[in-house]
Amino acid sequence: MPLSFTSLLSPASDAAAPRAAFPPPLRLPRPLGTDAPATCEVPPFPPVRVRGGRYRVQRLVRHRGRAVAAGLAVT
Repeated sequence: MPLSFTSLLSPASDAAAPRAAFPPPLRLPRPLGTDAPATCEVPPFPPVRVRGGRYRVQRLVRHRGRAVAAGLAVT
């Protein structure tokens, strides 16, 4: 007796019954971070400097009243 496509998909078929009785095995989740790519080391570098940074701070300290007035004007 040849098997037809519908007989393979029907739940009454003997071949499909044992598979339905046993659910697929559960796959354990991997630990966190194992799916991430390998990290690369960042070479050491000197501190980042901003041109004129120290001058701005000194000017702000000298003209503190002007800075407070500017801050109040913005708010």
